[in-house]
Amino acid sequence: MFFCSAAIYAQDGVEVSNDFMIISTDTTSEFGQPVVKRRVIVPEKSLIFNLGYGVPFMFNELTNTGFWNKEMGAAFHFEAGFRKQFQTDRTEDGEIIQVPTLWAFGLGLSVNYYSQSAHFDNYAENLPGFIDADGDICDVNLSYNNVEEKVSQLYIDLPLYFEIGKLNQVKTSAFFNMGVKASLLISSSVSGNGTWTSDGYYPEWDVILDGSQSGIPPLDYYTNVPCYNNPQYKLSPFVLWGTLAGGVNIPFSSLEKNRVSNFLLRIGAKAEYSLTKVSKANTDSYYFNNADYRVNQINMLGGKGSRMLLVGLELGLIYCL
Repeated sequence: MFFCSAAIYAQDGVEVSNDFMIISTDTTSEFGQPVVKRRVIVPEKSLIFNLGYGVPFMFNELTNTGFWNKEMGAAFHFEAGFRKQFQTDRTEDGEIIQVPTLWAFGLGLSVNYYSQSAHFDNYAENLPGFIDADGDICDVNLSYNNVEEKVSQLYIDLPLYFEIGKLNQVKTSAFFNMGVKASLLISSSVSGNGTWTSDGYYPEWDVILDGSQSGIPPLDYYTNVPCYNNPQYKLSPFVLWGTLAGGVNIPFSSLEKNRVSNFLLRIGAKAEYSLTKVSKANTDSYYFNNADYRVNQINMLGGKGSRMLLVGLELGLIYCL
């Protein structure tokens, strides 16, 4: 019959510390004494398999404005990793043994998928004192309708982290870790929809030129033409992230049934932030460089580049080696 306290388990008078479990058996030695075997319940090495779901947030000066509506995106990941508990020497009964510390490190391999979108229905802006392609001064009027952008990225990652907490095969334990993750871009997809209209008012002649009147392509005056035609964007092939995670480890063991399992369930929350930008600055020239919205660019990835924050949940399975 087991009983437990904050630090000790016992069965038939045999004590069990936080680091080790001692189980007495019915087997006896040749001297008639019971054979006692010791089993480590804080494993030194383990394998971890995680599934995760989260919500990504893209930060970009072009879309961090009042007229864009950012929709809730989605992110999914799968990770397989190796975890090692640090050990330290301790003297017990005159014998030096190794016992686990509160620290561990882990590394792994993961695949991450991110999907986000943003849109707005209508927006109009005015660029006064604009100098057109012919060198004339005008006031440019721009309007956009039913604009939407969608972006998705697939990465393969190499995460590395340090963790505070002990895995325990017989009782629930907590953990907290922090680390870095290197991501390599495998594939991406972008799309855009919407139309735009432009015209220019020339005060020197008190005349307005638009797409129907001028028909001069270099002046970029159009009426209801697509906003996206082979849109420009530059995703970074390599991204470095900072990561934070925490949660609980729940063992499948049962002290009442004298059963110790090598499997644990991990439930946690995770946050990741891109220390380097997920997209590069778009240096391509654009006729209306001072406009709030950039035609034929993926604005979510444009401007000076974008960073990303991810918050999500993880569900994992741990196998103690």
